[in-house]
Amino acid sequence: MGDKVVTFLTKAKTLIKSGKRRFSTRKYPDGKNYIDKLFEDFGITVDVAWSHILSLQRGELVQDSKFNYQKDSEAYVFKRLVNNSMAYIKIKIEKQIETEECVCISFHADQ
Repeated sequence: MGDKVVTFLTKAKTLIKSGKRRFSTRKYPDGKNYIDKLFEDFGITVDVAWSHILSLQRGELVQDSKFNYQKDSEAYVFKRLVNNSMAYIKIKIEKQIETEECVCISFHADQ
């Protein structure tokens, strides 16, 4: 699985650097959006969050307790310290009609 994760991270980072990236637009259970959560949980901006995602390493990968709900995309969960708080970061590569993009599904305080 290690090589698969390295391949995934390399591809995700290439997409991010080329601007093919976005945060999921879903709301959290408390009704807040991802921008609110980034600031509330870590005091960071979206750009700083992407810099953390760009520096993710295979060793920060954790087993995801939830099954990947989309069969046509891979999603991985990572945990790392962000401003002295453990962050739960879930990213995937989503296939579009003619391209792909890196989607951050979750970036919030680990629970």
